[in-house]
Amino acid sequence: MLVPIITGMLLMFVLTLGILYTYHAIKTHKEATRLNVPGTLVDVGSYRMHVFQAGQGEKTFIFLAGLGTTSPFLDFKPLIERIKPHAKVIVLERAGYGFSGRTRTNRTISDVVEDYKKALAALNIEGPYWLV
Repeated sequence: MLVPIITGMLLMFVLTLGILYTYHAIKTHKEATRLNVPGTLVDVGSYRMHVFQAGQGEKTFIFLAGLGTTSPFLDFKPLIERIKPHAKVIVLERAGYGFSGRTRTNRTISDVVEDYKKALAALNIEGPYWLV
């Protein structure tokens, strides 16, 4: 007698999770289509990397984020505002960060560095530059 009740509750739980997951996926997709990307999306192979550029001057600073940030561009924005009157500022957002796309392939440090090189080459950004 208890087995049908538990089975029914388990089925309702799984069904509720499925509905919530589907709702979240649809809303996430809708939000992504409405975002105004502040920089340029550059094709680096398995995804499109977001590259933000601002400022002018002889020196070029390239900002690279470590782990644990959702949007390097937004994290660096206060610093960008202070530096851009004096130098060029570029923010590279690797796969899965900020406005960059996602990739299904595992990313090694070598892969990430190659993506950075491709993005800089595609936008004709040449050295020397300072990595931050």
